[in-house]
Amino acid sequence: ACDACPTGTSSSLGSVSFDACINICPAGFTGPAGSCVQCDAGTFKTTSGPGACTPCATNSNSLSGSDVCDCNIGYGSAGGTCTTCGAGKFKGASGNAACQDCGAGKYSTEGAAICADCLANSNSGVQSTSAEACTCNSGHTGENGATCGACIAGKYKGVPGNGLCVVCEAGKAASLPSMTVCVNCEAGKYAGDKGAVICADCEMGTYGPSAALSVCIRCAAGTYLTTTGGVLSSACDACPTGTSSSLGSVSFDACINICPAGFTGPAGSCVQCDAGTFKTTSGPGACTPCATNSNSLSGSDVCDCNIGYGSAGGTCTTCGAGKFKGASGNAACQDCGAGKYSTEGAAICADCLANSNSGVQSTSAEACTCNSGHTGENGATCGACIAGKYKGVPGNGLCVVCEAGKAASLPSMTVCVNCEAGKYAGDKGAVICADCEMGTYGPSAALSVCIRCAAGTYLTTTGGVLS
Repeated sequence: ACDACPTGTSSSLGSVSFDACINICPAGFTGPAGSCVQCDAGTFKTTSGPGACTPCATNSNSLSGSDVCDCNIGYGSAGGTCTTCGAGKFKGASGNAACQDCGAGKYSTEGAAICADCLANSNSGVQSTSAEACTCNSGHTGENGATCGACIAGKYKGVPGNGLCVVCEAGKAASLPSMTVCVNCEAGKYAGDKGAVICADCEMGTYGPSAALSVCIRCAAGTYLTTTGGVLSSACDACPTGTSSSLGSVSFDACINICPAGFTGPAGSCVQCDAGTFKTTSGPGACTPCATNSNSLSGSDVCDCNIGYGSAGGTCTTCGAGKFKGASGNAACQDCGAGKYSTEGAAICADCLANSNSGVQSTSAEACTCNSGHTGENGATCGACIAGKYKGVPGNGLCVVCEAGKAASLPSMTVCVNCEAGKYAGDKGAVICADCEMGTYGPSAALSVCIRCAAGTYLTTTGGVLS
């Protein structure tokens, strides 16, 4: 499709008209008029005439017959110079375009032709510089930059990062893998243990009037319920006049004309056991006082462990530090989750202060340690590291001043960032990296001083990269 110029004339690469056919060597060619030869690959010539071809500069190349050199793959054009694409950037074709930023979910190291994808179920921010910037998505767990596995059913993870999956609390369930939240059991259902995959129907003789129950309520004495999944107390049917039943009865047959469990006295004159007492059998026998650390409602056939006390082998024992129990009943004490703590006999776990965290089953406020990027005493207020400082690990360590050649431009930083080529930070604690001044250049990252131009040369602009 390209037409040939007449014999003895030539034109430069990409010419668009017959007028470009001239009888002197055009750009990209050298030699006397009429005997032009292409500039070799790796050289170029920008003007017409017999002049010599010039070798391409470092990090660039050309095809034969070129009037310009193109920056190599992985190198971008900056002020007419081909410079290495920095980490978090890429350039996939030769040419004189600038390097482009890696998008979200990708990363690159210096001089990249393409950005690598984060592994499945992980993500990264724009312009990420390493695989470690890929953090597991919500609902998945694993080390930064490594394989992220789904949280199993019965566990959840609500935020991205390398945190562990958390066991669902009693009264909630996670029915599928990869869940980001545990779902409250609906009214008429319950989950008695932590880590439930499904919520079970309230059993016969019990009902569940609200969501997120870890135990259903027993039908009152003198009533019974023959079906599962009851929601309101009205679902419990009343015994006939002159008869009664014990708490949580499951059939009409439990309605008897002698005093049932939870009641005492002669037949026909039954009275409820007083609050704080119980009776497990039917008949005229006396009610028994509840044991230490337990109590009961009137008419009870069993005593429930008090708030802050859990059932262990039939005995109500104090919830140990790092555990809690928020309702009366005979369930075991539960562990405090991450970011919480409790002392002995707790009804609830206390939250760590802002910008701090603790492990599961922590026993005091001192277990709450400041997050990375923050500093303070264990259990106390954690303040953000100021710009120019960083803290890379959690704990009560101090924020560290950035080394020369690096900077921390924002508060709460967990790492100081290397100054890029053409910039420097001469002092420790830099907030920003400054451009190399006129007459100097910065050929690599993390410089604390730029290199002066050689004798016999000069530079009138700032931010120079190469000599």
